[in-house]
Amino acid sequence: MKKLLRWCNTHPVYTLVGYYMLYLCWFYFAEYRNPVPKYIIHAGIDDIIPFSVWAVIPYASWAPFIFFSLLLFVLYASREELWRLAVPMMCGMVLTVGFYLFVPTGLNLRPETMSGPSFLVWIVELLHKADTPTNVCPSIHVFISFIIDQAWQRSALIAGERNRWKRILIRLWDLAIILSTLFLKQHSVIDVIAGMAVGLLLDYAGTHMNMKKLREYAEI
Repeated sequence: MKKLLRWCNTHPVYTLVGYYMLYLCWFYFAEYRNPVPKYIIHAGIDDIIPFSVWAVIPYASWAPFIFFSLLLFVLYASREELWRLAVPMMCGMVLTVGFYLFVPTGLNLRPETMSGPSFLVWIVELLHKADTPTNVCPSIHVFISFIIDQAWQRSALIAGERNRWKRILIRLWDLAIILSTLFLKQHSVIDVIAGMAVGLLLDYAGTHMNMKKLREYAEI
């Protein structure tokens, strides 16, 4: 165990990439096992929230948000800060997909027709083909965005009053991604609330995980 921790800490890129590949296998196994949702998620407020193809812009920025955040933490943050971000996020991804296996959820919110700029409509159509409205609750989009935002808000990389605007921009980016899941009808309000709850629990757990002790245990 000690050797494994040491290797992971000295090879964070390989660790994160390897984990992501395993996670994709785990996620698509859940998609394959439960192609038809057993529970349709819906709340009355979902019918009030309008659909907008413009929401695909912040929605699609989720992947760059994750990639560049992890990259900057790998390059410039302390190992303690990096794993304070990565460990809760990775644990949450595994646990959430595990939940999907036993509680297969889905949505019936997507509009039959869309209006707006043709290139955005085309992107949304591609998204709908690639991202099925299944395994939606809790929202992985939401809880990962929340955890990354929290990591940035406490990071030494942008600490201090002069970096306040950076923290505000990251918070706004996080909120835009979360709201986009609703306006794009990719998630119900219930999914978002559940995703926020997962993010809060994982972030709380991460606060009480002694990363410094873990680092010392690996003798790094």
